[in-house]
Amino acid sequence: MERRKMVEKGSRKTFFSKPIKLIKCVSNNSILETSCVKRDGSKNSKMPQKGILYRHISTKGQSLLNKFQNSYSPNTDNKHNETLLPPIMHFSTEKSLLPKIQKRSQVIGRLNKVIINPLRKFASGNSDISADSAIDKDNIINIQFDSRTYKGSDKGRPKLKNQDCLFHKSSYLIEDSHLFSICDGHGPNGFEVASFIKSSFPLNLENLYSLQDHSQTPETKILNSFKEAYQTTEMMLSHTPLDLAMSGSTFLNIFISEQMLICANVGDSRAVMGRFEGGKFKSIDLSSDHTPGDIHERTRIEDFGGIIDCSRGNNYIDDKGNMHGPLRIWIKKNEYPGLAMTRSLGDSFGKTVGVISTPDVKVYNITCLDRFIVIASDGIWEYLTSKKVVKTIGKYWKKMDLGGACDALAQKALYKWENCRGYVDDISFYVIFFKRTTF
Repeated sequence: MERRKMVEKGSRKTFFSKPIKLIKCVSNNSILETSCVKRDGSKNSKMPQKGILYRHISTKGQSLLNKFQNSYSPNTDNKHNETLLPPIMHFSTEKSLLPKIQKRSQVIGRLNKVIINPLRKFASGNSDISADSAIDKDNIINIQFDSRTYKGSDKGRPKLKNQDCLFHKSSYLIEDSHLFSICDGHGPNGFEVASFIKSSFPLNLENLYSLQDHSQTPETKILNSFKEAYQTTEMMLSHTPLDLAMSGSTFLNIFISEQMLICANVGDSRAVMGRFEGGKFKSIDLSSDHTPGDIHERTRIEDFGGIIDCSRGNNYIDDKGNMHGPLRIWIKKNEYPGLAMTRSLGDSFGKTVGVISTPDVKVYNITCLDRFIVIASDGIWEYLTSKKVVKTIGKYWKKMDLGGACDALAQKALYKWENCRGYVDDISFYVIFFKRTTF
């Protein structure tokens, strides 16, 4: 009887305010018997049978259950043949054990949720309630996000339009998923190009996803859908009445579903992961910049007859008459198109010298060390490195101050632009904070 009382007390989900020390626990058989004992002391007639765990616990815990399945079968013939479980706890005041004990307490609490609670519910007659929902919630990454977008200026005069465009969709393609997208338009019709992408791409992606082979994994279906959706949107854009000779847009997408992250990018916008490792934040570039400085991109442009040279115009000539500024793409013997990126949607002149709309699509697994993501147009990355941006956001992630992180990043970028050239590009970005618990 004393043993049963100890088990009933140990199986409850309890959070201790003091450090705890672990001692030996009782057998699995006692836990099974306890879960079937009513408050008045009598046994419940609905005794769990072998295999009941498979019907009440998600397949995500199947490997754990396979290992301990035999231990959970009642053994009334030999009650003294005990097997060790996660131990019962009692209080201790040793401060040095606090970090380890808190972690063990969380693990044991989750074991109770996954294994013990379904048995108790079944014993009380609630056999239609399973632990599936609890497990799924633990595996879903809870995110918080915010965004900012600013219209650029030239010598203090605001530009006519902000050609950047952001949009977000939740539970898109897959339940509990998120799609974050940024378009950075350029040229006379850059705003119209970015707006067209925003309105057409999500529909194209959704339709193409529904047409994928159902025998494929969700990851493969999404990867193929992204690649095809970029090309479909490019084709539709070319059939619009818009003049695309000198106008186009970059396009960056981040798709998150549980631990899966897919990055699809065309152009010089960038997505960066902030990872906390070794006591400090580390920047992980999720996308690659498609610029003339990249050796592979440069080779393709030159093979198509394009010229890679510095920016042209009076604003890019120093006191000695030498040209400077970012590398751009030019057509031979002409002063156009002057593109600063080697991939984009639109830009029909650029397409004649090797500019393409094929996206880089990469898949990542979000780890327990990943803390946040920054997705931004080149207005952020022109003067700020990935390392500096992650360091700035990391200070605010520790306080979970999402709004403060966005404001600080915007102020840094605006200050750099205003003090370097007097010209300020459009600035747009998302900051995404991760908040999750792992089993």
